Amino acid sequence: MDAKLNDKFTEIMWPLISDKINYLISHDYKNERVVVIEAAIIAGLNVKFDITILLQKDELQRIDDVVARDEREVQEIKSVSSYQRNNLNNFKFDYVLENNDNIEVFYENIDKLVKQISSTHHNK
Repeated sequence: MDAKLNDKFTEIMWPLISDKINYLISHDYKNERVVVIEAAIIAGLNVKFDITILLQKDELQRIDDVVARDEREVQEIKSVSSYQRNNLNNFKFDYVLENNDNIEVFYENIDKLVKQISSTHHNK
């Protein structure tokens, strides 16, 4: 992956993506209590998030999953992962959710986290 080319791409795309997310939140989803935005590099978005969650997965599991899902080369996956990590170095997340188990355990962990967030932030 060419980091300079990717930086140039994100300079163009992140403002457009941010504008679209902000539009959707303020128009299409303005009456919703909760809106979830999934993004590989949240630090590049100009969106005010009330709560941020970092999804983490063991590197070898992540690589295996991406190879199986996208049929990408391991080196490309490592390069993309490194770029994403570098862009998140100084970003502070409110919660971290591990995703190293099967999908059922992951869903259970999401449910637990949602309950924890709801009880912590229900008056805000």
